[in-house]
Amino acid sequence: EEVRLKKETKDIFQEGIDHYLEGKFEKAIESFTKVLRANPADRTVNLFIERAKSYASQQTEMDWQGVEILS
Repeated sequence: EEVRLKKETKDIFQEGIDHYLEGKFEKAIESFTKVLRANPADRTVNLFIERAKSYASQQTEMDWQGVEILS
């Protein structure tokens, strides 16, 4: 079931990733939320929603380079 849902939401998830990497976090959240509605158990999309919300609230769009440095 999980694999089927991943395949069904792949295009919408990719749309969200594209927005995310472009620094368009609100649009990314919209796409990721669509994925989440179809597949509530998707932990990866939950992680991206959390990160996108964090970046959107920090207004990092201007300096966003699509890279996250882990420390």
